[in-house]
Amino acid sequence: MLEELKPVGGNYDSVVRSIFSENKNSCISWFLQCSYCYYILYQSLLSDSCFDGMCKWMLDNYDSLEHEHKHLVTKDMLSAGSGYNIPYDEYPLRVQHSASYFIEALYKFKGEN
Repeated sequence: MLEELKPVGGNYDSVVRSIFSENKNSCISWFLQCSYCYYILYQSLLSDSCFDGMCKWMLDNYDSLEHEHKHLVTKDMLSAGSGYNIPYDEYPLRVQHSASYFIEALYKFKGEN
């Protein structure tokens, strides 16, 4: 499973696209992880174009998405393409832990493509 989550080209763009094709609701988790990494850890998991595309898709499909943490992601955030205003203490622990894992893996695989 970890091999499938291996970053390519310094980001997780291809991983995210693959996961979305199987589970559209996973975009909420990825939005939160990417926002946490970017605004709290000062690291990027996705390219800007991939994140922007994900936000646009989420905005267009927001009403059909189902996720236990959907309440943390608003249409205004998606319109702006930013999770900047999510307070640090509102990020679920699983988001914090998985985000840290993905950053660690990003450094581990850096240069291996």
